[in-house]
Amino acid sequence: MTRGEARESLVRKTREMMSLGSLGSLLACGAIEATGGPGGPGGFGESWPVLCSWVQGIVIVAEPVLVAARMMLDERVVLPVAIRLSLWQSFLLISAIVIFEQLLRIIVLLAAKWLLVGRYKEAQHDIYSLFYLRHWLVQRIADGTIIGDELVTGTCVGFHFLRNLVLKALGADVALTAVITTRVVAFDLVSVGHLATVHGKQLTAVHFGERRMILKSISVGNGAFVGTNSVLEPGCRVAAGAHVEGLSMVPCGFTASARVSGVPCQAVGAPKILPSDAAVQSFRCEMLLLAIAYWLVVVPMTGSIRPFIRVLVLSQAAQESDSKHWENLDALPEEAMDFLPELPLVSFIVNVLLVALQLLMTILICRLLPRVKPPCSYSLTSIHGMMLSLKMLWVTKASNSLQDASMVPAFMRMCGAQFGRGVAMGCEVVLPDTLVVGNGCFIASRNILTSATMDQGQYKVPCTTHLGPLEKSSGEKNGLIW
Repeated sequence: MTRGEARESLVRKTREMMSLGSLGSLLACGAIEATGGPGGPGGFGESWPVLCSWVQGIVIVAEPVLVAARMMLDERVVLPVAIRLSLWQSFLLISAIVIFEQLLRIIVLLAAKWLLVGRYKEAQHDIYSLFYLRHWLVQRIADGTIIGDELVTGTCVGFHFLRNLVLKALGADVALTAVITTRVVAFDLVSVGHLATVHGKQLTAVHFGERRMILKSISVGNGAFVGTNSVLEPGCRVAAGAHVEGLSMVPCGFTASARVSGVPCQAVGAPKILPSDAAVQSFRCEMLLLAIAYWLVVVPMTGSIRPFIRVLVLSQAAQESDSKHWENLDALPEEAMDFLPELPLVSFIVNVLLVALQLLMTILICRLLPRVKPPCSYSLTSIHGMMLSLKMLWVTKASNSLQDASMVPAFMRMCGAQFGRGVAMGCEVVLPDTLVVGNGCFIASRNILTSATMDQGQYKVPCTTHLGPLEKSSGEKNGLIW
């Protein structure tokens, strides 16, 4: 072929590729390769990435629509009715709605899990496969429920009991006396024994690697402990009485049967003594009582405060009895409608006051409740254990709210912690009673500045936490923690 013929052939092929028919064929071939098919070049095996993209996109877009629908229901139905009721009836109505919403979320999650996935089994699936898509949908629904997020340190033990009940209903082999503060994934392949404590990054039986979704069982035995920010790989096992120190990693196929530490973990000590059956039974009964109290008191109170304040403000704006008629239940009374332009300013002021009240309540709780004097150990269900838990919960929430504000050291000092001069710190997990920080210390965010741990149904505080000062070559003293 001459050079001219070669040039004409190249021009002809280029024109053919640019034609609509050829371009459509090219896109069709690309779609086939993208959606999979055994051996497809550049594909993901038996998977459907395009289908996953569409379904996931629709779900993500639909979520704010559902939120907007709920807000409209509140504005057009709940709020007008609540204003026309007496204050105590309004509070009961809002509390009932809060409880019903939480129950409805759990029912939807249970239905989605058992209808879409059924039981999780050890297997391997292609990434973006139909099983992956069903798993993603279940986890997306779980995000808005009682099991969706990691728990703040100090969360009521009754909440753990309720959470474990939901996990058992989802198929997880989780003891009701276990304390799990992290997220659980692939429920049927997860096992946690009595009085075990699991913090860690995630308690998941799913591993993604090499374009595969790999499911392997994972188990934590009775009385075992998994420390903060540790990693349990799918396929590993933590034996009864074992202790996985924080920031450690238990690899797949490994059994941690003693005290282990490191990445990957290695044995550094002996296993713990297991709790007796009588202790387990007693702790279970005490957790049940606290769970009932939490569901009937704490959930309605915490979920109803802000909506009730709004009802209270609008009720005061429409306080005349003749304005609270029961006609047009989908509309607010005229006086309340006239007050709406002022509502954003009032809402802003109320939110500021609520934040200030939260900080003040935290200080009062830490100052008025008895101080913790280490070394000590309290049951999570005892009065002292609940007071210690309450302190850590409120201080941790307040610290997360303040983030890296310069007032954090002063706030911690007001809560009872001992701080030197020139300390800089962000949001931390602390027990103010047992924290001593020297002059000039810098503490990066997201550290755990306490020796208090939850282990085998008890709060254990072995010692006071001392930080800094460290000697510098210039003679100045400061401390540094990352």
